[in-house]
Amino acid sequence: AVVDLVNGAYGDKNWRLTTIVSPQSSHEPYEAWLETPAHHHWQVLINPYAGQIMGDREWETSWVGLIYELHYKLLAGDTGTLIMGIVALLTLILSLTGIVLWPGWRNLKAGFKIKWQNAHIKRINFDLHKVSGIITAIFLGLIGFTGFAWNVPQAKVTEAIYAVTFTPQPADPVSQPIPGQQPLPIADLLQRADAAVPNAVVTYISLPAKPESPFLVGKRQAQERSDWGNTRLAID
Repeated sequence: AVVDLVNGAYGDKNWRLTTIVSPQSSHEPYEAWLETPAHHHWQVLINPYAGQIMGDREWETSWVGLIYELHYKLLAGDTGTLIMGIVALLTLILSLTGIVLWPGWRNLKAGFKIKWQNAHIKRINFDLHKVSGIITAIFLGLIGFTGFAWNVPQAKVTEAIYAVTFTPQPADPVSQPIPGQQPLPIADLLQRADAAVPNAVVTYISLPAKPESPFLVGKRQAQERSDWGNTRLAID
């Protein structure tokens, strides 16, 4: 019903409905996400009881969207994405070289010691840098690595991880369109998802972008702590 409502209200705009997010509490609305031909994203809020559209907004122009675009792309599109990926790689290299050069490897006790009494300001600065550096270098290294892998997919970091860990990389799921046959109704696909993973809450559905794309269902099982769950089903 939500899909029909949103398609009826925005179908003449040539926007593509991509995702429906389910309410996670009794007072939350449904969220529908649409993508424009220019790859802008609109968030539509739907009253789950009255079946009415409560409002919409372009996500990129919201304050959260602007912060995201600044953090991820420097508000500079694909060029900014690449620049931030390079910055992340340099952060990783800086962290690794800092860990190697840490003087505490020779004496761990001295490595974590800060000399406050009768110490020159340069010595205090060195000790602060030494102690805070080794603690933060691990976190900065992880941030740099994940940021680089996220922003520079052409580096094929994911493929390298599978290769280094001798783990077979699973193929992306693909649907097989049947000539002359329409896709099954969403209610039918959700029933199949419930049969595959029962006793789990549906948190979102992602509609296929192409005929060969799968129908995705996000679910949260009882042992999963993430708000959206960690279970995802791809259905033909």
